[in-house]
Amino acid sequence: MPGFHSDAVWLEDQRDYAVSLLGALEQNLMICTQDKDYGVFLHELTYLKPYFDTHPAERELILKLIKEGRIGTGGSYNQPAEKLLGPEGLVRNILYGRLFDEKVLGDKPLIWTPWDVFGHCAQLSQILKKSRFIGCVWSKGIRGFHPLFFHQSLDGSRLLYRRVSYSYSSKDFNNLDKNLRLDRKELISFGLFFDLRLDCADFKPPTAWLAGECARLKKAGIIVSGSGQRKFFQLALKQIKKKNLSLPVTARDMEYHHQGTALTRVDFKIANRLAENTLLSGEKFATLANLLGAKYPDKTLDKAWRQLLFAQHHDAISGPCCDRAYLDLISGYRESLELSSEVLRNSLDYIGEAIDTSQMSDVRTTGRSAFRHDYIRVGGQRICGPWTGRRGGGEEWS
Repeated sequence: MPGFHSDAVWLEDQRDYAVSLLGALEQNLMICTQDKDYGVFLHELTYLKPYFDTHPAERELILKLIKEGRIGTGGSYNQPAEKLLGPEGLVRNILYGRLFDEKVLGDKPLIWTPWDVFGHCAQLSQILKKSRFIGCVWSKGIRGFHPLFFHQSLDGSRLLYRRVSYSYSSKDFNNLDKNLRLDRKELISFGLFFDLRLDCADFKPPTAWLAGECARLKKAGIIVSGSGQRKFFQLALKQIKKKNLSLPVTARDMEYHHQGTALTRVDFKIANRLAENTLLSGEKFATLANLLGAKYPDKTLDKAWRQLLFAQHHDAISGPCCDRAYLDLISGYRESLELSSEVLRNSLDYIGEAIDTSQMSDVRTTGRSAFRHDYIRVGGQRICGPWTGRRGGGEEWS
């Protein structure tokens, strides 16, 4: 499966990497037009959506190739650093990716692709299964895992995983054919006579010699496809069930790789937690205010989430990025926090102004007992009352 991995920031900043990523996408599309058996995997919105937005003449081609199964998509915004963010960040990452891939591009992604992520959370399988994924592929050298296994999350959900390098270059037809057949022995030991290999290194342009050779590869049993991950998992799950194959099952925590990055640029981690918590609170109170008549600030919250999701990339929040990228990211965190704080403040003000206290009776205190009569009105509706008793030294309202 050809493709390329997107680090939106790392040793360079977003501007420089965008040029490389958009160029790699354009070259892959050119090969697709020249070789009808060639396909490519395009899985991160950090380059896919900008290309789609800025190249309207190519949209029809992209949609056509997706419909034919030659282009596959990943169903997420990017590859987030799961261990450093709250679970809501991971869920929103998937929601944003699915929204674009399904509603705009018309694809139905089935495989989660955190190829380069530095370790995974124990809840990953249950989150992915509830997000309609049937499998997961990662590439990082996280120790102690088989090349193919089931992972069981805390709620009992099981998901099939494939651990494979995303860099698998080759110099010609014979070299690729030989290496693939040798490496296939790994999967044969599990009872499967087919394999998945990725040709998708960082910022990688397409492997030039593949253009015009994909039909020959197909005759040799090597399918070059942007939907390779989907094809592999669908067939693997079918064969596992049909042959009653026994694969390793693990429920262990998937360790943190590059462990020093958990402590690097700690202000990223602090800013991320502040922004995440403020965003969630802002959404909740904005919803209450909306029920009372306020306009829901969807565009403001959307901008705040997108700034946060971009900064949660595994080479961003983890801290190994260059100083130029650091300045951009910390500015993005700040904007996310400012926007979410504004939403929270405005929502609380609106709710406070809607509270009608004119109908409340006086509070009468006798010894250790307090009695309230009547209720509070918000927007003309009773929201609590009457007082039902005293517990733990404080008042309790029904």
